[in-house]
Amino acid sequence: MTNHYICPNCEKEEYFFDGEKLKCPNCDQMAFEKALYLSEGNYQFQSLAKLNVPFFRLDCGEIFTCIAEKDNRTENTSIIPIAYAEDSNKLFFAFEAEKLTKEMPKMLNEIMTKTFSELFTLKINFDFHDDIGYMVVIGASQEDNSIIEYNGYVFKNFSKINSR
Repeated sequence: MTNHYICPNCEKEEYFFDGEKLKCPNCDQMAFEKALYLSEGNYQFQSLAKLNVPFFRLDCGEIFTCIAEKDNRTENTSIIPIAYAEDSNKLFFAFEAEKLTKEMPKMLNEIMTKTFSELFTLKINFDFHDDIGYMVVIGASQEDNSIIEYNGYVFKNFSKINSR
């Protein structure tokens, strides 16, 4: 049995593996890869990311303590919003923000200068520095003032602790 996968960008053609990477015969490679990245991940994230505007915004560059939940586990952490998409309910943020500001301030400062689109390109091309790349994630705001991350982690109960 053969699986057929329709391109999440054009929604017309089947995409395929050319021996090196996935491709769509109808789309620009970058547009296809961005759409493919967003079509993966947690289902709730996918549907919220499609909204035109966020439910709420946290100030970029500010550090917020919060809790993160997934699979009935809760842990305390901190986040720093980096950049919001201009036309949708998506944002990039870094978790373990207090640790990052102390241990990798130069890398964090460099990331904070990037736009959402630049961060997105770095993410889909695997061009992030390994030490910080896994801590920079994409999320979408929810109506209950929480943020759901691409893999389903929910961050909530935000409290601003300081400016960077």
